[in-house]
Amino acid sequence: MDAVAELDAYLVLASGWAVRVPALLAYDALDPYAVRITFQPFGAPPVRWDFARGLLAEGTVGCSGEGDVRIWPGSAGDWAMLHLLLLGPETRALFLISLSSVLPWLERTYELVPDGAESRPGELDEELSRLLNEMP
Repeated sequence: MDAVAELDAYLVLASGWAVRVPALLAYDALDPYAVRITFQPFGAPPVRWDFARGLLAEGTVGCSGEGDVRIWPGSAGDWAMLHLLLLGPETRALFLISLSSVLPWLERTYELVPDGAESRPGELDEELSRLLNEMP
């Protein structure tokens, strides 16, 4: 992974209370459109979600997402946060994450692969041609 950040996510329970869940944000320049968040709940196996880096970036300044991942900014007093809503077939989980832990990491991903440079024109054709030429 090219950019990794350990952070605390807070899972909002039905009661309104929140429980801290350690999480890991990761970005790999070889998969430049995606980001990965892995939640590491205490006493349970890790849970991983992959979604678009652009979705996360948009969610830092406004509402983004229409599918199973939705992100929007917010605050509680002096605490600027991201709301990360994950929707699965049988699951709905709302996490609160400090914006100050996400922004520097997100900036690092754009240093690695700038917006718009995720793929070059013709890159897929070049890769297919290379693979086909390597075949016996």
